[in-house]
Amino acid sequence: MKNRYYVLTCIMVAVALYGCKENERQLYSEKPAVYFTSFSEQDSLIHSLVAVESREDTVHLAVSLLGHAMPTAQKFKISVDPKYSTAIEGVHYEKLKEEYNVDPNKFRATVPLILIKGDPQLNTGFLKLGLMLTATNDLGVGYPNKLYAKVWFTNELVKPIYWDSFLKIYYGEYSKVKHQKCLDIQGFDFPATMAEIPSSMFGTLMSYGRLVCKYFTDNVVHDENDNRILPWPAF
Repeated sequence: MKNRYYVLTCIMVAVALYGCKENERQLYSEKPAVYFTSFSEQDSLIHSLVAVESREDTVHLAVSLLGHAMPTAQKFKISVDPKYSTAIEGVHYEKLKEEYNVDPNKFRATVPLILIKGDPQLNTGFLKLGLMLTATNDLGVGYPNKLYAKVWFTNELVKPIYWDSFLKIYYGEYSKVKHQKCLDIQGFDFPATMAEIPSSMFGTLMSYGRLVCKYFTDNVVHDENDNRILPWPAF
């Protein structure tokens, strides 16, 4: 009986290992493909131009490679999705390049998206730009739910999506009035996503958080809802 169980176990292990090898061959025998690293069907990047003093600002979109890295540069294409976009090329963003590259032996590329600040329409709301990956002779397209990027941008203040999970530690509860004072004291706005904050910047944010807290300690200021902005425990 023990021998029978031993043989059966060996057969099951062999089948599992064979299946894994078959799956690996199927995965990597496909044409290499690209997908947006940080976007899925429901994700949008919300970006504020309020602190940008120049005419333009750049948002960096990460694209990843599915499959083997290649010894030569591989081209991929990003197109505007007109069904989603309200932004106009040349007015609200610079024209995209015909093609972009995944560099040799790399699994990731960064695409600069240049947004233009001037239109007064941005002062009262958001414009939208939808982008989609399309196949080229070099590269196919990867995961179906990660082929589209949605970018919303405005000249108004935008609460960073990671404020309550991270910035709140240094800056307390969010308000637009406090956010504007942060810009006044710091001279820069917070990155759109936490992934864009280098680890070397954490200490800088802590120091500025203390300065902002001191300002609201020394001054009586009310937020947009007429509530006084009270100081908070600053690290």
